[in-house]
Amino acid sequence: MKDTIKTTEKDRFIQIAAGGKKMNGEVKRMAEIPPLPINRNVLQPKDAPLGVTMSAFNEKEAYQSFLKEKAELRAYYAPYLENYARKVADNAIEIVDFSYRKETGEDKADFSRVLNGEGEWEQVKIPHYFGPDGRWNAFYRTELHLENKQADKYYILDFEAVDYIAEVYINGRMAGRHEGFFAPFSVNITDYIHAGKNVLLVVVKNDVTSTAVTVDGYAHYGDKIYGATHFGYDEPSLGWHHCPAGAGIFGKVKMSVAGTSRITDIFVQPNIDKGEITVHTTVSTYAYKTCRYKIGYTVEGRNFKETVFENAAGKTDPFTVDENYLTEKFSIPNFKIWTQQTPYLYAITVTLYDENGNKIDEKQTHFGMRKFQMDESSTPKGAFYLNNERIILRGTNEMGHLPLCVMRGDYEQLIDDILIAKVANLNFYRMTQRPVHDEIYTYFDMLGMLCQSDFPLFSYLKSSAVGEALKQVREMELHTRNHPCVVVETFCNETLDKTAWGKEQYNLSRYEIEKFFNAAKEVVEIYNPNRVLKYNEGDYAPLPETHGISDFHCYTYWYVSHGMPSGKLQKGYLPPIRPDWMCGCGEFGVDGLDRWSLCKSMRPRNGCLKHRTNL
Repeated sequence: MKDTIKTTEKDRFIQIAAGGKKMNGEVKRMAEIPPLPINRNVLQPKDAPLGVTMSAFNEKEAYQSFLKEKAELRAYYAPYLENYARKVADNAIEIVDFSYRKETGEDKADFSRVLNGEGEWEQVKIPHYFGPDGRWNAFYRTELHLENKQADKYYILDFEAVDYIAEVYINGRMAGRHEGFFAPFSVNITDYIHAGKNVLLVVVKNDVTSTAVTVDGYAHYGDKIYGATHFGYDEPSLGWHHCPAGAGIFGKVKMSVAGTSRITDIFVQPNIDKGEITVHTTVSTYAYKTCRYKIGYTVEGRNFKETVFENAAGKTDPFTVDENYLTEKFSIPNFKIWTQQTPYLYAITVTLYDENGNKIDEKQTHFGMRKFQMDESSTPKGAFYLNNERIILRGTNEMGHLPLCVMRGDYEQLIDDILIAKVANLNFYRMTQRPVHDEIYTYFDMLGMLCQSDFPLFSYLKSSAVGEALKQVREMELHTRNHPCVVVETFCNETLDKTAWGKEQYNLSRYEIEKFFNAAKEVVEIYNPNRVLKYNEGDYAPLPETHGISDFHCYTYWYVSHGMPSGKLQKGYLPPIRPDWMCGCGEFGVDGLDRWSLCKSMRPRNGCLKHRTNL
């Protein structure tokens, strides 16, 4: 293992909590916010008795009331789950069955053993994910049978998500590589595939995360860009909770046969003030020649029946090898606006034709006519507006249960989880410390639930990983930008200063990570200039004013006066925050205890549960 530092702390969350108040006391950008004056006569008449009288709570009646309200919401939103848009043919072949095993010392000495299928393998189905944390390699191997290899056709493997580094081999040749755990990527295997049997091997490499793991009393810092939230893996000692960073192929794998070119991305920018959309289309060309195509755009209702326009002609500039970027504007008269109560969605289909009018490729996505912005001119700054109306985001943190629904194919549970939040009068989810599957954002779109998508960083970024982090910031924006539900993005959770924690030789300083935030902002604005950013989630040292709204985390009881004493919190005080700005509170709460017998048997002396489960 590289990059180690001696540490006596066994739990990094305790370490953060212990240092939180120290950080607050050292930062000059913050000011304590006193509580608002209260007219107590409004809250309680002068002659009213002290204390609060509560009616008797009937658990059974409350549960039945909850089920009734959830069922009513299901019925209300059922029409918005419909899809009336034209069907676009998908000729891709999904690859589900693989042989799997971990790397051995013999494999390191002779890689041909893996290519030839030697060793002890187990049969798995994708999605598949396993631990432990740390640095290890594993192999996914399968066979692809091709009756004949078509001339002038291109064979593309599309991966929805592989954690963390994927190296893709076809018949012993490495065809592509990708780093990062949440973003889709594609590999052109045309030059290496042939008629008959082909061996597909995916080498999956896990790494120590940027948040470190403790080995032999030392904290080891790796290059894996990862926060502290995932869906865990099936191993009771460590895997049954949300924090461990295992690895595997946890998204779909498909093989497509494409012509000379195919449409690889569509992004729609809505403008509700002008009643128009700007469509950005990416066309990938695989042949080393200049091609001329015709392109058509069709917009129709997705969850309502309406054809806005059909096969509207677009630009026909020459298409060259690799990616080509096209932009068109269209008017959407009398559009249906996307709101949380009426989440109307449009479908857009982009069709690529050759010069003779023959269809080459077609791709479809959806969008909503909505606008989300943050006010940075009023005082205090930072108010959010949805469709030009003020909105306050009230929500919950998503800690891995929604991705598990997708991995298990349990979309009814996914719908239920979203509706439960609506029953609780919440309008917002935070996808805590990582982007999630595209299907999750799509269900949020259909059910009118807003969300925040986090970049997977926790506290620090290693100096060696800055370039990779900016690449993954771009991937996050490409992954989320078409979904009306995604209204806010962040770049880091609980950013700290390395000098306060003795990690000077590994990570960026506070000054340097603010430079990274600036660079990340510029990357996002290239691909989505309308994105609202909250640079840091849970900031113990609020960012400069140029970095927008700040956010604090407050675990007054859990971490023993973390953030501020409970008495002041009850009186209406807030932890010190940046003056003249509104502020978010992305995490707050108390310790949720299990039954006493479990706590007594499983809670060690340092107060940290051995097994924290959320499955």
